[in-house]
Amino acid sequence: MANTVKKSEADAYHVRGGMGNARIFLEEGVHPSGYRWGYISVVSSFGNFGHFFSDVGEQTFREFLLGVSRDYLMGKFFGVSFWVFDADATIAYIRQYAQEQVREGVLDEFGLESLMRALEQVEANGCQTGDELMLSLSEGCPRECSNLELWSCIRTRPNPQAIGFWETIWPSFCAQLREELSPQVAAAASA
Repeated sequence: MANTVKKSEADAYHVRGGMGNARIFLEEGVHPSGYRWGYISVVSSFGNFGHFFSDVGEQTFREFLLGVSRDYLMGKFFGVSFWVFDADATIAYIRQYAQEQVREGVLDEFGLESLMRALEQVEANGCQTGDELMLSLSEGCPRECSNLELWSCIRTRPNPQAIGFWETIWPSFCAQLREELSPQVAAAASA
C-alpha cells in the first residue's frame, strides 16, 4: 500500500508567558462512523510533543482537552519520560528502608554502616539514573546488601519540563479554549 499525503487545516495558538512560550496546533474532526477525534501538537520552551486522540467521545476536542488531568495529558505527551528518577528522594527512602531492615533483623549494624558509607559516596559523586545508583551501591556494599531489595526504593517525580508546561502554558491555553467555547455553550443553553 502506498503512502498518501493530504493537506489539512489546523488552528494555531501562540501562548506567551513570563516563563515560557508555545505554539499549539489543534485539528479535530468526526470520523465517518461518528466518533470524534483530535490532534494536538506543541512546540514550546518546555519541549516539543503531541498526541492523536482517536476517540474523544461525544464532546468536542476542545471540551475534551479542558477536562483532562495533568497526569493523563502529560503521560500522553511525554510517555515513559513523564516520570524521572529522583535521586534525593531515593537516597532518603533507602536510609529509611535500611533502618527498617535492621529492626526486622534482615540487616545487621555492620551492613547498615556499609550501606550508609556507600550512600554518602553516591551523594558525593551524584547519580543521574536509578541504574547508576544501584550499581554504585552494589559496588560499595555487595555482600552486606545482597539480601535487600534496594530496587524497590527507587523514587521518581514528574518531569520538570512537563510540570513547567502544565503550570505555565496550559492554563492560558485552556482560558482561550473556554473563551472560544462560551458562545457555543450560551447558544446551546438558549436553544
